[in-house]
Amino acid sequence: MAYIDTPEGKLHQYEIYVTEALDDLDRSDTNSLLALTLRDDIEDHLGDFDPPGLGKLRNLDSILAKKHEIVSEVLPNPAETDRRRWWWFLHEGPHVRQERQSA
Repeated sequence: MAYIDTPEGKLHQYEIYVTEALDDLDRSDTNSLLALTLRDDIEDHLGDFDPPGLGKLRNLDSILAKKHEIVSEVLPNPAETDRRRWWWFLHEGPHVRQERQSA
């Protein structure tokens, strides 16, 4: 899968990871890491996204949180300590997303 360096391309790639690739249980560990690192990149460039893109991101994040058990296979990542990046803490459960939204 090619990585596209535009907000739309990043969202499209993230959508593929979250809605399709994570369900490939033979490669879920690799796809989980790719999804989480892409989510980091999206967060680093959040200001580049328009309101519809941000809405789509929220929906995709909801799907990612629901798939916390799949993603948990590669977590915790000892290099990640910033809880604002809640996706790195999904091994604790999907509630980490709600906690971040409430903060």
